[in-house]
Amino acid sequence: MNLSNNSFVNIQNIEYGENYQYPNNLLNSAFGELNLIKKTECLEIVLTILMTPVKEGSQTGVALDGSASMQSSFGRGWMYSESYDQSVMERLRSEGKVSEILQDGQTLLQPTPDGWQELQEKGFIKQTNN
Repeated sequence: MNLSNNSFVNIQNIEYGENYQYPNNLLNSAFGELNLIKKTECLEIVLTILMTPVKEGSQTGVALDGSASMQSSFGRGWMYSESYDQSVMERLRSEGKVSEILQDGQTLLQPTPDGWQELQEKGFIKQTNN
């Protein structure tokens, strides 16, 4: 496997079933190892946290940001094609295939199931490879 030595790993370069250990010099000092294992349907991530094993009164936790802005990081993202523009969404809105929703403090246009289907069928959006 030939991966560049920068801080971003192209997951496409990791073979299925192969363990890629992220270079320690690129990790925060709180972490010991970061291993990536490419599976058929997902990417397994094993992260070691460095800390004293037993320390009275201590607690350890891991938090993952599950907000809408992070969906693509977890394999739920959508990407617009070059042929998409705002007129597509406005047309769908006029046909009742888009509604307004409040998400993360913003008012957004959300396609209905029929709207999503049309966007996909006409190639305006596709799910990300993540």
